Amino acid sequence: IWTGMGAVALIRLLSRYLQGPKAWLAGSLVTLAVPLQMAGQNWDDHDRSGRTLCRDMGANFRNSLQREGHPVLFVMGDNDTFPVWYGGEVEGIRPDVRACNLMYLSGGVYAAQMRLPVREAPPLPFTLPEQFCQDGILDFVRVNPSILVPGADGQPREVSLKTQIEAIYRQNPEKKPFGEDPFEWKNIVRYWLTSDDPAMRCIPTDEIHIPVDRETVARSGIPVPPGTTVPDTMVIRLKDRSHLIRTGLLLIDLIAGSQWERPLYMTITSGLNEYIDLSEHLIQEGLAYRIVPYEVKPTDLGMDLDRTYDCVMNRFEYGGLDNPDIYLDETNRNMGALLQNLQIVLAMELYRDGQTERARKVLEKSQETIRCRELNNDDRHAQAQIAHLYRLIEQQENGKKEKEQNKRKETKI
Repeated sequence: IWTGMGAVALIRLLSRYLQGPKAWLAGSLVTLAVPLQMAGQNWDDHDRSGRTLCRDMGANFRNSLQREGHPVLFVMGDNDTFPVWYGGEVEGIRPDVRACNLMYLSGGVYAAQMRLPVREAPPLPFTLPEQFCQDGILDFVRVNPSILVPGADGQPREVSLKTQIEAIYRQNPEKKPFGEDPFEWKNIVRYWLTSDDPAMRCIPTDEIHIPVDRETVARSGIPVPPGTTVPDTMVIRLKDRSHLIRTGLLLIDLIAGSQWERPLYMTITSGLNEYIDLSEHLIQEGLAYRIVPYEVKPTDLGMDLDRTYDCVMNRFEYGGLDNPDIYLDETNRNMGALLQNLQIVLAMELYRDGQTERARKVLEKSQETIRCRELNNDDRHAQAQIAHLYRLIEQQENGKKEKEQNKRKETKI
């Protein structure tokens, strides 16, 4: 707009000194220099040739998932959702994977779409009836609300619904009005969320129980670290939450409905805490977190080393980051840094696990696939970490060599 307005003003000025079309011709030639100058100065800053990082990140998210079981991948923001959608819809990458956007899941229409199959991916295994997922129903559900009950002095007192239910089960253990376990998800759905009385539609507890079949878990491919016991019940804690929106409800419903046969993942760029807190039930595989039935303690590894190693070394593509001169905008720098950070974390965990040869190969892969100056100059901390890891690996290998030499000397003696 401003260039056009300036061009008109320039032509008017030139028309004082040049007659007829000469003023228009001279003005046009001068004005043409503006876009030429802009292109000359900015072309290299916006040249996307050779950069396929957006496409490759969508493929990498999909290829992080287990091959069997028709996995579900929860996505959230634009930078993971649209590349993941493109990979499946346009290029047919892992058509067995069902992508589900958590922000859209709060809408009744989108939730209904998730009940339909797409290509090789079956519908999502909801247990909550479809009529209760429509807009205007269960949009907002109270968690463990307070109720008034008669006190010992005859005056009403306020207690949580969970406390009252526990009291009923203690006083009348044979009746079980809300099922064997009143806080098991199927009973919450049956007696509360689908009640004919809208006032009853709530979650009557701050801890939801989901049964776990250990044999199914063993068959499903869920990684179980050595020394970890798979519990009979997964507990989802809702403490400090006054309510859940539909997305949180359907996430819990999908965990229960999958019965640990359908793998459930989320991209590592997504955040579930806005809906429910599953931070203690996530294991990283490549660029995705897998929802698992057992608790992952802060001191645990929290990463499947074998699967992540396979992703980084064999499955992932790096979108032209091996070109030192490729241009990266802010979003692509973030995506490139995400890949680089994954390589560094994997190499460190492999080193700590005593797999120094594998750790070295990951570092070599990083040096081979991520050579973009713009990314490496932007994050010198990453380069320092890589150099530090190389030193640690070299020291450990030298230590092993010294031990072997000493053993040989002792054998000769």
